[in-house]
Amino acid sequence: MRIHQHRKWAGGLVLIGGAGMAFLCAVTPAAALTPAGGVTGTGQATAPAGGPEPRAGRSDPDLIAMGEIWKRQAAAWARGDANAYASMYTPDADLINIRGEHLHGRTVIAARIQHYFNNQLKNTRILRLAEQIRRVSPTMAIIIRKDCVLYGAETTCSPVTLSINSSIVVKRQGKWLIESFHNTLVHPEDGRQRPF
Repeated sequence: MRIHQHRKWAGGLVLIGGAGMAFLCAVTPAAALTPAGGVTGTGQATAPAGGPEPRAGRSDPDLIAMGEIWKRQAAAWARGDANAYASMYTPDADLINIRGEHLHGRTVIAARIQHYFNNQLKNTRILRLAEQIRRVSPTMAIIIRKDCVLYGAETTCSPVTLSINSSIVVKRQGKWLIESFHNTLVHPEDGRQRPF
């Protein structure tokens, strides 16, 4: 019954994360957070998700600030506080969730996310598995994450809530915010029917 419930609602579950995947081919990575720690030969810094900041990013306040976005959103999500969650977005941001809903503007994002926090996502948490930050310019970056939604006492991801999302973040008046976010469920390799 619990698994069925996850499949039934997974289409409306994992809401966090922007358009901009096309830019990835044209930008050089600045830092990456992945489950495997260390520094790669290309200069990408890596660290365990949720662990310490990557070595290359420890002295870069912009990379640290970009990495903090997810932490603040995860804390707001766990509290069911959509206003705090949406505060990480620009006032005119766009969010596309895994159901294909396009939410425009911080106020709309907060209202819709609160609906989910009060219903399908009540008493849930998000778990970051990997994060990669790529700078496009001094005031713009693309963040790619892999994460999932945890229900109740769950501590590991269920395949039906696993997602990959992309965010375009911009620096406005000295603060990094999400300009655009796009979230997509990961297709399991075993070909099981998707939940929507």
